[in-house]
Amino acid sequence: MDTIKENSHKAIIQTAAASSLGKMILRSCIKENIPVINVVRRDEQVKVLKEIGAKYIVNSSNRNFEYELKKHIDSLNATAAFDCVGGEMTGSLINLLGKNSVVYVYGMLSQEKIAEIDPAELIFNRKKIEGLWTQEIIKRKGAYYMLKVLKKIVKELSGTLKTDIANEFDLGEIDTALN
Repeated sequence: MDTIKENSHKAIIQTAAASSLGKMILRSCIKENIPVINVVRRDEQVKVLKEIGAKYIVNSSNRNFEYELKKHIDSLNATAAFDCVGGEMTGSLINLLGKNSVVYVYGMLSQEKIAEIDPAELIFNRKKIEGLWTQEIIKRKGAYYMLKVLKKIVKELSGTLKTDIANEFDLGEIDTALN
């Protein structure tokens, strides 16, 4: 949330929105009244996010994905994307966002190199791609910032930052748990 606020982003995009972290980001944005465009891969994930309160959801598996995403970007004036997928997704995001936008890359679920970026978008529209590594943010901001963040995390564990647990297993049942 600090990155969003510090850079005055009024609306954002997030990939892998149905993941545990994606749900946390969604709940945090709802709490802070920041519109978030949620990118998912499957239709059943749409229902899960709507139950949390998501208003803007696009499925990257749909044929009209980029059209739908661009429509939301333009209507909400989204200027930042938080991307944990990488590969072609990062390229699509940077090409669809408006001038002076940024894609923060914090993962590489696709295990592919970033691709399909039109250099003109970076040059003439002043778009950026930045790596986002929490450890570096904490190192740059110092111990007091880290303590403040940890205090907030503990406070929000049962609310904004809660995680859904599907099942619990004893350590001896590790093979069953992994299947």
